Amino acid sequence: MRYVDAAAFDEYNANDGQELVVSVLVDATVGEAFDTLLKRSWVGKNKELAPGVGRGLVGHSRQLSTGAIETIQSSGLPQGDDAIASICYKLQVDQSWITQDHIGLISFVPDTTTGKATTDKTLVMWAIKIVPTSFGSVFLCGGSLLRVVQRAALTSVLDGLKNKLSKQKHQ
Repeated sequence: MRYVDAAAFDEYNANDGQELVVSVLVDATVGEAFDTLLKRSWVGKNKELAPGVGRGLVGHSRQLSTGAIETIQSSGLPQGDDAIASICYKLQVDQSWITQDHIGLISFVPDTTTGKATTDKTLVMWAIKIVPTSFGSVFLCGGSLLRVVQRAALTSVLDGLKNKLSKQKHQ
């Protein structure tokens, strides 16, 4: 297994739920992409409830604009080789009554299209599994509308990450 935090990968895969995966190839090392996503997309735009520990901010809790609270469960830190760094988080509280369970795994995959891990490109994959409540399932057509909204939100976050990293590289 190439995941630094193989247990998080296994935990994500063991969860049931409707899966959604959004990805983007960025012009940055795994470490740069990892750190920028945490700083810009995880911490920067939400209310911080608990600061988290270490580079991977394990234990960090944030409150989204919807009132949902997400907490980083574990982080597989960048290693500088072809290992896949990751951030695993879970929904702790959802005040919307739309979802009853939600787990996310953000993976930072070194680009190996040349046959070896390059240092300047990273595929960032944001995968989530959602279990809608009965209300959410009925109100959102079995969860399909929820996936459309989530896809748009995650795509926006990853596009913002790509733009930020591109600007940093060209400064």
